[in-house]
Amino acid sequence: MSGGPVAFVFPGKGSQKVALPVQDPRIPIVANVDVEPKRAAREAFEALIAQVSAPVRWEAVVRRLASEGVTTYVEVGPGTVLSGLIRKIHRDASIASFGAPDDLAAVEALL
Repeated sequence: MSGGPVAFVFPGKGSQKVALPVQDPRIPIVANVDVEPKRAAREAFEALIAQVSAPVRWEAVVRRLASEGVTTYVEVGPGTVLSGLIRKIHRDASIASFGAPDDLAAVEALL
């Protein structure tokens, strides 16, 4: 399904069908909604939509990533709340935060 447009209907007032170009992720995405890796574009995008109204299973996601051998995490966006949670869940993790352009050097050093 790589590269083709996917159409989704978003419910609500004035609903309309929207076609978005998507492609399969290069690295599987572990979704917060079901803690399962998504390897195809359609399933990754559908999981993203589903998690908008579902509980975030952050601890389960981090444990899943750790069980798959992930040891390096980069938090993108302002703040470091998720980094702190990762440290509590996966004590051996290496973590960098990227919230501003000045943070790029720390991320590059980690990777």
